[in-house]
Amino acid sequence: MNKKITSITLLIAGGLPLFLYPFIMMDNIMQLAAYPYVEKGFTLVLTYTFIFLTSIYPLTYIICLVVYMIRRNKRRSIIFPLIPMFQMILAVVFIFTAHLFRVS
Repeated sequence: MNKKITSITLLIAGGLPLFLYPFIMMDNIMQLAAYPYVEKGFTLVLTYTFIFLTSIYPLTYIICLVVYMIRRNKRRSIIFPLIPMFQMILAVVFIFTAHLFRVS
């Protein structure tokens, strides 16, 4: 029972960023349309990786939610609710790393 509550809580917490997704997608489109002012190749790769990870977030969340719902009667795993959270943490790490390389 405790594992079920934890996984449902993680699914709900993973769905909360979807309320901000239209604004994030607008920002990603504007960032792609802007002139690439970053001269360093590694920083540019990190920035584009951040854009890619944040753009496909709804797809990742929906796939994990569907797999979790299909596996309802079978043995449930806490891994599927953690995947969207891990993706957002990874995106934040990429953008902070890009910022650190841009500053130095």
